[in-house]
Amino acid sequence: IIYTGQRKELEQKQKESDLRHRSLVESLPLGIGIHQKGRLVYANEYAVSLMEADNVDQLIGKSVLEFVHPEEFQSVKERMIKVMMGQSISGVRERYLTLKGKEIFVETSAYPFTFFGEPAVQLIVRDITEQTKTQEKIRKTELLFSELFNSSPMAIVLLDNKGNVDRVNLGFEQMFGFTISELKGKSLNEFIVPPT
Repeated sequence: IIYTGQRKELEQKQKESDLRHRSLVESLPLGIGIHQKGRLVYANEYAVSLMEADNVDQLIGKSVLEFVHPEEFQSVKERMIKVMMGQSISGVRERYLTLKGKEIFVETSAYPFTFFGEPAVQLIVRDITEQTKTQEKIRKTELLFSELFNSSPMAIVLLDNKGNVDRVNLGFEQMFGFTISELKGKSLNEFIVPPT
């Protein structure tokens, strides 16, 4: 038997707990969304900003698939079915389209969830757009460097942090007559500086 005073105290504690939880979810630098039957029923402020919406009402009621890049539609749909059947999925890289049509890269986790007593899916989305663009720039720069290094007729040698040979190009091998297998990990001076 719970007395009226105890019930009110428990209700107050529950309200405070709910407010703390909501405050935490709203302040996270992650997009948090909940969907039921594929339609958004909740989105935090970060998700609103990430999806370039003016307010949460622009997101609520929309199919989550409306935000998925067309090339990823089928794989996302398959993952959604798995989550709705009880399987959690975390750290999946996906492409979304914002309400303004901008392509963004995200890392998504999805978990089975109960929302107001009904089955739902909770989404946690981390924006990795800048990280992805930076990685792509680095990859292109490395590819360009590698092509220049390998195709240059000039002798080029790369040293490690101890000053020993790490790589040589074909131009170096042709000019000095030494291969990388002979030089790797050794001081360059041992091979190309004449004795005094």
